[in-house]
This record gives sequence, C-alpha cells and structure tokens, in this order.
Amino acid sequence: MKIIVEEPQLKLSDEQFSPQLVDFVNKCLNKMPALRLSGQHLLSHPFLQSQPGFDPSVISQMVMSRQRPAHETMDS
Repeated sequence: MKIIVEEPQLKLSDEQFSPQLVDFVNKCLNKMPALRLSGQHLLSHPFLQSQPGFDPSVISQMVMSRQRPAHETMDS
C-alpha cells in the first residue's frame, strides 16, 4: 500500500504499447480518484471498443462474480 501512495503512478511505455492501451491503463491507474474514469466510462474507452468481439457484459459478469457480500469482506 505504501508503494501505491508514495511512488509515482505506474505507466506503460508508449514505445512498446499502442497509444490507446497506454491511455486506457493511465485512466485506470490514475492515483487521483477524481480523475480516474468510472467503470462505465472505461467500458466505452476506444481501446476496449476496438477489440474484436468485445462484449462489455462479459466484463460486468466477471466483476459481479468476484464481489463478495459486505459481511464476508469484513469477516476475512
């Protein structure tokens, strides 16, 4: 947690990855919550939209299947 708070934001190399992927990851990992895109906005990001066969409902299902009820999270 200390690294997340104190170190610079992680960034992909724009020499190795497409500009759309770099932008998507930057928007996912922005340290300032007010500047971080919501899940809904990320699902409509050009990087994801450009992927063949992209289906946002699959991602939504994956996220929902990994969420535990609040009482399970507190007990863990």
